[in-house]
Amino acid sequence: MPLIQKAFIGLTAGAIGACVGSPADLALIRMQADSTLPAAQRRNYKNAFHALYRITADEGVLALWKGAGPTVVRAMALNMGMLASYDQSVELFRDKLGAGEISTVVGKILVPRNLVHFVLLLLKLNARFLSLCNCLCA
Repeated sequence: MPLIQKAFIGLTAGAIGACVGSPADLALIRMQADSTLPAAQRRNYKNAFHALYRITADEGVLALWKGAGPTVVRAMALNMGMLASYDQSVELFRDKLGAGEISTVVGKILVPRNLVHFVLLLLKLNARFLSLCNCLCA
């Protein structure tokens, strides 16, 4: 499979995953932010399902995807980079160099997903988002 096709598949997977996960992420953020509000403004969510129900009831179904745009774009970029490069490196080591099953280990080392995620979390903790581009890059 050509690299461009792998990149497109990574983009698609990132978009679908972020779209599916955005309502749960919104519920998590709302529940965390609820405790910082003054007592009169708190929504007092009991759990994530209650938060999803209240958001839908109070603001409509589409409110579950508020702020999903930047999340979707970021997930698309990350998945494209990680999935396509991992698959391409495994293919290179397996088919071109004859590394067999060791190619998955080598591919995992060359594209350390957990390290990338960890660095992104560290950057997010210290970042001051000045723009959408700054947010996506952090």
